This record gives sequence, structure tokens and C-alpha cells, in this order.
Amino acid sequence: MNALVASLQCCAFIFFASATVAITLLKTNVFHRVTAFIVASFIGLLAIIALFNFMRSAGVSGFVEQYEGYMEILIFPLALFSLYTIRNDISKQDLNKVQVENQLKATLLDTVSDVVCLHDFDGRIKYMNRTALHKLGFQKSDISTMHLSDIMDEQTATQLEIHMETLRNNQAATFESTLLAMDKTKVPVEVNARITAYNNVPHVLSVARDMTERNKLEEEKASITLRLQQAQKMESLGTLAGGIAHDFNNILVPILGYSDLLLDSFEKNTKEYESANKILHAAERARDIVKQILSFSRAKRETESAHPVFVHHVLKEVLELVREVLPRSATLQTRIVSCAPVISTASQIHRICLNLITNAYQALEDHPGTVSISLNEIEPPDPDDTVYSHWIELRVHDTGKGMTAAQQQRIFEPYYTTKKEGIGTGLGLSVVEGIVREIGGTITVQSKANEGTVFTVQLPGAHESVDTEDPPRLSYENLGGTLMVVDDEDMVGTYLKEILENAGYDVTLFHDSRDALRAFKQTPRKWQLVISDFTMPELTGDELAEEIRKINTQVGFLLCSGYSGQLDDAAYKRLRIDGFVLKPLRPMELLSKVQKVLVQKGFAK
Repeated sequence: MNALVASLQCCAFIFFASATVAITLLKTNVFHRVTAFIVASFIGLLAIIALFNFMRSAGVSGFVEQYEGYMEILIFPLALFSLYTIRNDISKQDLNKVQVENQLKATLLDTVSDVVCLHDFDGRIKYMNRTALHKLGFQKSDISTMHLSDIMDEQTATQLEIHMETLRNNQAATFESTLLAMDKTKVPVEVNARITAYNNVPHVLSVARDMTERNKLEEEKASITLRLQQAQKMESLGTLAGGIAHDFNNILVPILGYSDLLLDSFEKNTKEYESANKILHAAERARDIVKQILSFSRAKRETESAHPVFVHHVLKEVLELVREVLPRSATLQTRIVSCAPVISTASQIHRICLNLITNAYQALEDHPGTVSISLNEIEPPDPDDTVYSHWIELRVHDTGKGMTAAQQQRIFEPYYTTKKEGIGTGLGLSVVEGIVREIGGTITVQSKANEGTVFTVQLPGAHESVDTEDPPRLSYENLGGTLMVVDDEDMVGTYLKEILENAGYDVTLFHDSRDALRAFKQTPRKWQLVISDFTMPELTGDELAEEIRKINTQVGFLLCSGYSGQLDDAAYKRLRIDGFVLKPLRPMELLSKVQKVLVQKGFAK
């Protein structure tokens, strides 16, 4: 009987011990383990108590009393062992949790695109994220020996103490700085720094954002703003030039016109004829200068159609202009040969010559030097070229500072310039290249640093023969017709009236456009053609045309102005204007235009 009881008691003890150990070793969370331990212990105690009560009732109370104390003593160390196991497990879980959190933080810091750096107040670096290592070219193993001076240039290093003092006072600071990579590349950054604890010691945590792209965008924005301002300036200049052209051309109209009349009245090779011819050429030169001012100030392209142009004539005109602004330290050498014409416009050839020559003397930068210009006819660059039998070559050479190979590759890019800030816009050579390409030619550059630069332009010659004879002398015919001339400038109006009357027309002159409109309303069928100035007070030329069209749609209408950009194509169509005469005009130009309109309207044959 005693053996049976002892066996049962041992079994209960083993069951309780096994259950307790098994439960404490389960891979579940701490709360579940503690709960399981308490439940198992309670069940085990109940089982022992029940067993002991059973044994007492069976008459073996002596055995129970003998071993009951021992069982309780054995349960106590077992409980202590279980509690120790649970405590140790809790510590391991807390440690694992901290490690996971630290790993997560490190992973997050490595995924951001900003440079993250932890350092003490002495500048010793304790941590750098993956972005910082990659951007600056360092390895993770370098961090333990790195100092802030390793990633800063001299200028930034001198400001370090100032930023540290700001941090000590304000606990945080934001400033712009420059980091220095291992390969000495400078990286502009915006730094947000604050004080944080690391191992219970104050440290500085800095987050630096790369400003390279933002700075580039700001530079582009500034460049666009500058271009916009330049465009607005050119637009204002165009408006001013239009007004100047109008006034100046009104002065030139009678000079050119009466010079033609004088030439017509004198015999050639006489002193009087030569004097009148000189006046005419001087006035023509003044007219061409006004055209050049307009061509450079207009936003729109010239509408002048391409025709044979003698490059040597235009080049000589440009040289006359350039000599006035050429520095005294610069020597100008020219070798210009009369060449066959090219198919272009005088304005385009003028731009090519002026831009290249201006670039050449600006390259001297006020230092003594030479600008050499040559113009020759050459054989076709391609021996198999059967389209053009001859080409024209323009070479402009300066002895300035020259260009590097990298600069030469970009020299024709819009807005690229090698000049000092404030000199030029970077558009000249890109415009030249565009014009040369449009004509069908080529432009090349040869240069070496400190050895000067040579630009070579080759253009195909024209096939058409060009009439170089003097224009025909004036011949007036009794053409007939009733015309109205409207111009607020007395000298211009009188000149137009005289030319037209000498050709046989019946002309009435009005200096006030409102008087002209009243006269037209009174006799709308009397007039066959109205010739009106554009810019007039009270009622402008286009407004006069609009009012006249409301009364009579059959009458011809010619507009005169010193500036061709005042009306667009849509306005011409809407007002049904029959033609435009650009001042200053020659007598034959006026008569030819008038006759053409009268024929179109059916008033002449």
C-alpha cells in the first residue's frame, strides 16, 4: 500500500515538473507563458492535494504527513526555476525588440535620398547613411576615422564653429553649405541640424539635401528671366526704331526724290550731274542705315524675298559702320575681291558680316591685336558639285585669346557665349549659323587657346545674271486719273503731288486725314486711288482706309510708311489695302506702284 501511494505521488510530481518546464520553454509570447505556468501550477497543486486527501481517507495518513512537507519544499525551487526562465526570456525579447527597432531605423535612414550624418561637437563622425557614403565616395569602414573636415572645403570649414555655436544656443540650425567628396567634387547642400543624444552624450544629427538640381533650375529661371527682359528691351527698341524711321524717312523722301529729279534734268558727266548723284547716294546710305536699325530691332523675320546680293557691297558697308566703334588698339586688315552674287537678302548678309566682325574685335578685349577680313571666290568645296559653279568664301580672323576644344563644340549654341558677363547675348553666332544654313552654305571655326580664332563662311554663288547698270532715267507719260494724297508732312505731301502731277495725274493734297475723309464722302465716285501716310494724328492711315471702304469698295488704296511692321497680313486683308509703299521712295517706285494698282482696279491699261 505504501509503495502504491509513493508511486502515485511521484507520478504527480513528475507530471507537474514536466508540464512546468515544457510550458516555460514554449516559443510563445511572455504573457501566454506566464498564464500557462500559473494554470499548470494550479492544476498540479490541485492534483497533489487530491492525492493526499485520497491517501488520508485510505488510512495512510502517516505516509502523507511524512512526505507532504518534502513535496512543498520541492515545488518551491521548481517555481523559482520557472520564474527565472520567464525573466530571462523577457530580457531576450526586449533585447531583440531594440535590435529590430535599430535595424528598422538604419534601413529607413539608408533609403532616404538626403545625406544623414551623426557627429559630436568636436567634429568626429559616428554615423553616415548609405546616401552620404555613395554621394561622397566613402566606404562604411571609413566612418570610424572620419572627421567633418574630411567632407568640407576650406570655406565651409571656417564657418563650422559659427554653425556649432548656433546649435548650442538654439538646439537647431538651418543653413546652406558645401560638401567635399573624396574626388574633390563640391556638392552644394541645404543642412538641417539639431542636437540629439547618442549614448547619453549630446551629438549633432545633420540632414543635408543636395541643391545641385535646384541651383541649376534657379540658374535656368534666371536665364529665362534675362532672356525675357532682353526680348522686352528689343520690343521697346523696335517700337522706338519704328518712330525714328518714320520721322527720318519723311526727311529722306524729298531728298531722294528731288535728287532723282535733278539727275533727270542734268546731262551725264557734268559737274551738276555728279553733285546731284552724290546727294542721291548719301540719301540712299541714310535709308539703308534706317533699314538696318529696323531689321535688328524687329521681333519678326524680314519678309524681304531672296534675290541676288553682292556680298562685297554689303561687307564694305558693314566695315564703314564698324570702323566707328573699333578700339584704337585694334588693327583692321582687309582683302576684298568683287565676287559673284549669292541668293539671299541684304539684311541676312549684313547680319553675317556684322556678327562675325563684332565677335572678332571683341575677342581682343581692348588688348593690341589684329582683325583680318578676306573675301574671295573659290572652287566648289565638292568637286562633283554640278549645281554651283563657284562659291564665295568670307574669312574673319582675330588674334585674341582663342577658344578651347570644348568651347568650339558649343560656340553655335543659342545663348552660349565665351564673353564676359554683360557683353553680348550668346545669340549672334547661332543666328549666323542659321542664316548660312538657310542659304545653303557652311560655317566652320578654327581656334586654339591664346592663338586666336578664324571663322570661315562659304556660300554658293547665284546662277542668275544681275543687272549692274544704272536704273533707267525717268520717263513720264500722260497716264491720267484722279488721285488723293494724304500726308501730314507738308514737304512729303508736296513732293508726292509734284511727282504724280508730272506723270499726268490729277492730284489733290490733304494734310489732315479728317479733311480728306470729308472730301471723299462728298464725291465718293470722283477718286480712283487714295495714297495715304500711315502715322497721322487724329485719324491714322488704316483708320482712314476702313472708313473709305465703308463708302466705296472699288477705289484703290495705297499706304505709305517708313516702317513696314505696323500692319499684319490679317489687317491688310480686312481693310482690303491694295499695296504698301515703304518710305523713302524713289519716283519710279511710286509711279510703278500707282500704275499697277490702277490697272488692277480697271482704271488703266
